[in-house]
Amino acid sequence: MGRTIKQCIDELMSKLEKADKYTKQHSIEVSQVAEVFAKRLSLPQEEVNKIKYAALLHDIGKIDLPKKILNASKKLSHKERELVKNHTILAEKKLKKEYPELTDLIPLIKYHHEYWNGHGYPFNLKNQEIPQSAQIIAIVDNYNALLGRKYSSRMPIHEVCKILLNGAGSQWNPYLVFKFVKFIMSDSTAQST
Repeated sequence: MGRTIKQCIDELMSKLEKADKYTKQHSIEVSQVAEVFAKRLSLPQEEVNKIKYAALLHDIGKIDLPKKILNASKKLSHKERELVKNHTILAEKKLKKEYPELTDLIPLIKYHHEYWNGHGYPFNLKNQEIPQSAQIIAIVDNYNALLGRKYSSRMPIHEVCKILLNGAGSQWNPYLVFKFVKFIMSDSTAQST
């Protein structure tokens, strides 16, 4: 008998906690906000669930990175940052090989670092080539990271929203960014993550 989606996710989150507690907490927060935002967009419940689960696992490929990079306490070198960029591909390989129950989530995880203007990674996809659900995760991922990175203090909400709006049309889908900023400014629970 196969594993349930929940069993697979629980197992992966346990591995992520052992590798890096910060990344696990970040993933939980991204998942929570992405789920609520997807509901606000009136997406079908099945898609909301995919977004919730994929957001939870969006950085799961990082568990296969060298520990010294994953747990670095200072800014990464250019070479180390390039290695980190492989985490979306590492996630795809891991899910295909070890967790086939989660293959529906792969596009959302694999493309969450693609930019609206085509200058993201790993495939330089642009505009509608990027699945909308991956675009949602990308916005929420950046929002959460900007709120409080591992190496910096918490940034005020209005500054985070300004950065997101400045990236509308280049890094992110402008329609989704505007909707997200409106959502964030009206939802105190999303602001507290």
